[in-house]
Amino acid sequence: MRLIKAHAILMLLAWFFFIPTAAMFARFLRASWPTLKPGGMMIWFHVHRTCTTLAIILTIASFICIFTANNWNWTGSGSQSSKWGKTHTMVGIFALGLCWMQPFISALRCNPSHPRRPYFNWAHRGIGVTAMILATTTVCIAADHFLGLWPHRVTQVTLSLMPLTLIILLSILSILFKKFVEVDELNVEKINGIRELTVYLGVIVLASITVTLSVFVGIGA
Repeated sequence: MRLIKAHAILMLLAWFFFIPTAAMFARFLRASWPTLKPGGMMIWFHVHRTCTTLAIILTIASFICIFTANNWNWTGSGSQSSKWGKTHTMVGIFALGLCWMQPFISALRCNPSHPRRPYFNWAHRGIGVTAMILATTTVCIAADHFLGLWPHRVTQVTLSLMPLTLIILLSILSILFKKFVEVDELNVEKINGIRELTVYLGVIVLASITVTLSVFVGIGA
């Protein structure tokens, strides 16, 4: 049971904290700290890369934990697992596959000024969003059906939906902001400050959700 709990908590850390944090910095803070370039790269990129790297390490560790707990037996399609156990496994595998693809896709990205760079950007974002949706679905299946490990069904499903919801809401607000607010030299610092504060608050919310869900898993059966 300890390995199963470790699997769940590591996945929660990866998908509900590090990956959304990486997404928020990349999506909303590209214009922040323009004069700070450690190693020749922007701050947002350092945070994005660090968070995604940690997330991949955590998902690999979690993957090893659950397979070890199951004596390296397959629990997906074609196994003797329950219906929801198979579904959880298969959706989770697809999420992990997309997650683990991202570093290789990023390594092939072209120069920012290249005319085909937008194609990479949309592919990178699309894969990331799809992986996040699949991961959220996987966690919700566990929260709703694996009651021995997840004792507070409604609360846990609700909390599990919040990181993805947060990213979607912030993205919508960002689009509306760009459409209706004109950025110029007079207000750029103020606008960047608002974006930074919003992301910081988002990170706090993500951390709170992740810790709460991890505690629920930890005190489960």
